[in-house]
Amino acid sequence: MSCREKQLESNMKFIYIITTLSFVLLASLIAETSVDIKFDSDQAIKHLEAPGPGVTYGKILGGKSCLVLKSDVGSQAIRSIPVKPLQKYKMTIRAAVESAETIEANDRISKIMRMSRGKGFATCEVKFFNKDGHEVTFKLYGHTRGTAPVRIISQKAIDYVAVFYAPARAESLQILFEPRSRMLIVERVIVAPEVSEGTVNCNPDFRYGDFSLCGWNPGAEGGAFKLPNGATVLKCGEGGRGVRFPVDDSAKYSFHCKGTDYSDQGGKVMVSFYNSKGDQLGSTHLFWGKDMVKGGSKKNIQPLPGSTSAVISASKVILEYVKVTAD
Repeated sequence: MSCREKQLESNMKFIYIITTLSFVLLASLIAETSVDIKFDSDQAIKHLEAPGPGVTYGKILGGKSCLVLKSDVGSQAIRSIPVKPLQKYKMTIRAAVESAETIEANDRISKIMRMSRGKGFATCEVKFFNKDGHEVTFKLYGHTRGTAPVRIISQKAIDYVAVFYAPARAESLQILFEPRSRMLIVERVIVAPEVSEGTVNCNPDFRYGDFSLCGWNPGAEGGAFKLPNGATVLKCGEGGRGVRFPVDDSAKYSFHCKGTDYSDQGGKVMVSFYNSKGDQLGSTHLFWGKDMVKGGSKKNIQPLPGSTSAVISASKVILEYVKVTAD
């Protein structure tokens, strides 16, 4: 065997080892906090925290086995799930609701839900706790901010997705179902580290659909719209915002955006930085509408000193994606 052949063989072995280790590390990350609860038998009730009256197991959705929370149930929690601080997670809830206010009964339900901020709709909330059992949250503008709740608004069982970060000092999360005078039906709950988006920010391309925006708020005049190709775009009015994501003030980040403005004043996208108390330290302009039509990028942007989190804001623009990556 020639020296060149030996070198080639050595390189191939190295690539094989690195690839294998990458898969092992990825599998380890996924298994680390992966929880998949299927309510396919009455034994699944063991996953609930002290189930009360009105919380039952039954066959409802076309004969499928489900967790059933009757309309008079105030709330029902799932047993705590361990998490790591500042880890990015994805939660998938497959559920349905019996109500007169659903997407099947009212095609304006999305706007109604946004205008009412979800009040009155069956809800799934996520809460985080530290090692002493005290609730921990993020802060923004000095006020506590929890993870955006999931609203259950379909008579049919569909998947609702939430992507979020665990706060600093969080060691466990608890999922809380609130029927709010409706019968809530839950088929499955999955929680696992998020590994497919490839970004620092959450739901960068609105891939989970218009009812799973993961905290994106389109603001006044805004809304999410599904295109004929199946993709979802976000029309941001005044004050459209993404959900906060953690940053390191010693690191640098790239921002990638594609969208179209729809205002004579021109649409824009910015990023604001915050300290650990939730105080805004400042903002950086990223893109005007003309910069985003074919997709624009800004690289090597360093958060302001003292920054621990950031929020994307957008006004008068229809976004296809906003991706934040670490340089």
